Amino acid sequence: LPTPLLEAATRHADAEVVKAALTFAAGRIEGVKLAVQHLSHPRWDVRVAAARTLAIAGGRETLIPLHAALERETDALTRELMIASAATLAER
Repeated sequence: LPTPLLEAATRHADAEVVKAALTFAAGRIEGVKLAVQHLSHPRWDVRVAAARTLAIAGGRETLIPLHAALERETDALTRELMIASAATLAER
């Protein structure tokens, strides 16, 4: 999947497309940047998908934006799932 198409998919109006793109992006360098951008997405499931992408593809440096997202997060389930991703990153 070419990078421009991947980036377009993460801007799609359908959250299912965005989540699928983030999942696919986890295996690519561009995935980290795209995931960080989606940590503040309006939908909780997209924010969780972004955090999971970081857990797979991110380095310890991505803990900074993930912790910032955790500070803003108000949904308990989303927060719990994002904390799991942060724990995975912290182990690196």
